[in-house]
Amino acid sequence: MNNMFETSLQQLKQQLIAYLLTTYTFKSRISVWLLNYIKADMQLLNKIHFVDHIIEQHPTLILTAHTSKQHAIQFINNERTLINSDQIFQDVIHTTQTIDIKLQLFDDKRRDPLLDQIVLCQLLDKTDPSEYLQDLYYLSLSQETEQQLLDMLSSQIDMSLMMHDADTFYRCSRLRNTLKLRKRHL
Repeated sequence: MNNMFETSLQQLKQQLIAYLLTTYTFKSRISVWLLNYIKADMQLLNKIHFVDHIIEQHPTLILTAHTSKQHAIQFINNERTLINSDQIFQDVIHTTQTIDIKLQLFDDKRRDPLLDQIVLCQLLDKTDPSEYLQDLYYLSLSQETEQQLLDMLSSQIDMSLMMHDADTFYRCSRLRNTLKLRKRHL
């Protein structure tokens, strides 16, 4: 857990991509090309956001491992959906928008702990995590990690009150409240 807060989000994303490429076999060669390209291109790496749930109106790249029955690769952008197309590579590498990446690694409810860690780090790093808060409900967190997060967010809330930082106060309060609600629903 401590390592998660000492490493930059970009480094964590690169580590996740390297891990994905060595741990999973993706159905499409385009998925492998894109993951390697994203890992090497810092500008594109800054534009990607790993998600657990697809958000309508967000450009979303869906990559599927052999262990899932879904389409090999999809790119949803506005009204346009590309499925198993080489054009996906060009669209993604030339994008000027933020792209959500949804990984379909399994058909059942199994979770990848490293992916969960990245999703959590992104939530903590976001200025306004509201669109992505529902992902917090599905992360697999130990009770110890969850309590550490609650304590950290409480400390950030206290600090923001002392510093009269309304934005940080509201962001951390929303995360903390969602985390507490999650605890009740599990």
